[in-house]
Amino acid sequence: MALAISDTSPRIQYTATAGQTAFTVPFEFFADGDLTVIRTTVSGGVDTTLTLASSPSSAAQYSVTGAGVSGGGSITLGGGATVNDKYTISRNLAVSRTSDFPVSGTFPIETLNTELDKIIAMIQQNERDNKFSPQAKISTSTAFNLTFPELVANKVLSVNGDATAIQFAQELGTFKGDWSASTSYVERDLVKDTSTNNIFICITAHTSSGSQPLTTNTDSAKWALIVDAASATTSATAAATSATAAATSATASATSATAAASSETDAQTAQTAAETAQTAAETAKTAAETAKTNAETSETNAATSATTASTQATNSSNSATASATSATASANSASAASTSQTNAASSASTASGHATTATTKATEAATSATAAATSATNAATSATTASTQATNSATSATASATSATNAGNSATAAANSAAAAANSFDDFDDKYLGSKTSNPTVDNDGNALVSGALYFNSTANEMRVYDGGNWIAASSAGTASLILYEYTATSGQTTFTGSDDNSATLSYSVDNLQVVLNGVILDPSDYTATTGTSIVLGSGAATGDLLNVYAFKSFTVSEINANNLNDGTIPDARFPATLPAISGANLTNLDASDLASGTVPIARIGASGTKDATTFFRGDNTFATVTIPAGTTINNNADNRVITGSGTANTLEGEANLIFDGSKLGVNVTPVRHFHLHDDTQPYLHMTNNTTGTTTGDGFDILIDSSTGKAILNQRENQPIEFMTNNNVRMYIDENGHLLPNVSNSRDLGSTSLVWRNIYTSDFHMSNENLDKGNDVDGTKGSWTFQEGADDLFLLNNKNGKKYKFNLTEIE
Repeated sequence: MALAISDTSPRIQYTATAGQTAFTVPFEFFADGDLTVIRTTVSGGVDTTLTLASSPSSAAQYSVTGAGVSGGGSITLGGGATVNDKYTISRNLAVSRTSDFPVSGTFPIETLNTELDKIIAMIQQNERDNKFSPQAKISTSTAFNLTFPELVANKVLSVNGDATAIQFAQELGTFKGDWSASTSYVERDLVKDTSTNNIFICITAHTSSGSQPLTTNTDSAKWALIVDAASATTSATAAATSATAAATSATASATSATAAASSETDAQTAQTAAETAQTAAETAKTAAETAKTNAETSETNAATSATTASTQATNSSNSATASATSATASANSASAASTSQTNAASSASTASGHATTATTKATEAATSATAAATSATNAATSATTASTQATNSATSATASATSATNAGNSATAAANSAAAAANSFDDFDDKYLGSKTSNPTVDNDGNALVSGALYFNSTANEMRVYDGGNWIAASSAGTASLILYEYTATSGQTTFTGSDDNSATLSYSVDNLQVVLNGVILDPSDYTATTGTSIVLGSGAATGDLLNVYAFKSFTVSEINANNLNDGTIPDARFPATLPAISGANLTNLDASDLASGTVPIARIGASGTKDATTFFRGDNTFATVTIPAGTTINNNADNRVITGSGTANTLEGEANLIFDGSKLGVNVTPVRHFHLHDDTQPYLHMTNNTTGTTTGDGFDILIDSSTGKAILNQRENQPIEFMTNNNVRMYIDENGHLLPNVSNSRDLGSTSLVWRNIYTSDFHMSNENLDKGNDVDGTKGSWTFQEGADDLFLLNNKNGKKYKFNLTEIE
């Protein structure tokens, strides 16, 4: 076989459409077994290698056409593909040499061609496989001659730090979210332990069980800690604390720096003050001389001081607060000022000499000071009076504040009382809803009704109370004193609540109910009924069980309507001693279907006819005598015989030659098949219709020859016998006895898997002149006949009359 091997990759992949069976193979292959077909499911990505079969019967099998043909061929599945499944078709020749050329003699050119074709095909396979393998790009700057390292479990292939080799180093995992029990985990799966927030990696495949934390779980050895969240949290907290401490230290440092700067300033100020003291002492003399004048002025100022004293009292309070603040500041400055005091001491000594001089002048001023003291005493008295008045004012202010507080408390109490009154009215308004024309569904605020709510029904002119599910008359429950709820259970149902089978909402008073399951009254220990709106069984009911709940309601019997008495017995004492007479003429609409028992006298039935033991009541409402007809006779009666008419009244015949056992019919025989025809000589099944006629020479016969036992099909008409399958004619025997296909060039004799052993014929005629196209070689049409001679085989061209003889070579 010689093929033209095209430059086509020996692999192709298809994404199947729904039900697809045929797939093209666009590359050459030498035998059906050279192809490998792999199906990859769209669900799960599972690969399956399909099976080669001459007659595939499922989607897991395939057949092949086109082996040894240039341009390739196709495969056909035995069943329709699933949509979006992938089908990969590849050529996989065994790398071997299947022939050996002789060193002399005839050279087998065709075998050489095949071998060369296979070599090219193998090269293409290597090219295909190389494309599916990792390789360096051709422009890489370094030699790429890597040796694959020894395999290491649970590691990822990576490049080493020198970029000179590959290695198995880093683990790789798939994050599966929060850990959960009863879950299948495989190696390198990552999970979060929600009890500790730690991250773990699976090192042994398993199905999880138990509970968290994973460090104490029974499968703890199958996990490795990746992220220790607790340690990370502690480190983060410590870092935050350190940052806070650093910030505090920075603030303290800044404060210390500020204090130091203030101390330096204070020291400088003290030195300046000492220097100024000398000047002040010199000035003191002049000041003493001026003191007399000032004393005289003091009397006037004392009057002013009385007015100012009140203001000073208020200012003193403010000054006290300021002084406290200053004291704190002074304490900070004290340490720094101690050094400044030492420096100031030297300046004070210098100032001492000047102070002596000032003393003399001060003596001279003493006299003037005494006069001023008297004026000061008077001013102090005025100041004391002013202070007393300021104190009285402060007391009045305090009293006013207390009064204001008391007034506020009173206002709050009044507001609370008003709110309590409003709540009480709202509670009453929720209980008594007032007058309404029909049963309300919500209270006056639009909220759900509460049990015990009341309203006056102006339509029925009665008070009504809400029992938690229904409105009933407050004076008499009427027909609502006993309410039946019906439920049909589902499998395992225990709780029954809400709407029942009749759309009634379950409501009952605790301890005032009866529960019945499938007609059996349940003991209170078999169920729980404490909510007023639900029943909970101790054991689950079965599907279709009927649960009845009889809820008893409180009521006062004011009157009983006899129209509501549907059952029970009224005592005789409730009837009068003598019942009134009832006229039968008034009983005109009695329904006899309501007469469940008892006997109706004959006199009450029928209007005509003799009414005695010899008559019967007929459908026409009369009594009549019934006459029994004469019996029918069956002659020759026996089991399974077909009964036919005899021509004589009341007489039938049992046919001995027609046997029917209920499923099989026999003629002249006890049947062993559905239709069994028997004759001692030659049984006939003769079929005719209106077209053929009805004589023995018409129609179609199926018979058995009486002497040989041959089965015979006899077409008595001058018409063909047709053979049909699937309601279509496939071939026929014409009226001249020729076996013909029903259409030209459509029927085969045998197949690729089922062949006739031998064909015995005289001349063998071939013709394609009636076909739409010619042969597959040159496209022409012809008509030829093979004929045999004593020593030769001949071929006749029926179109041009030429004759040919085959050149035969004798091999034995």
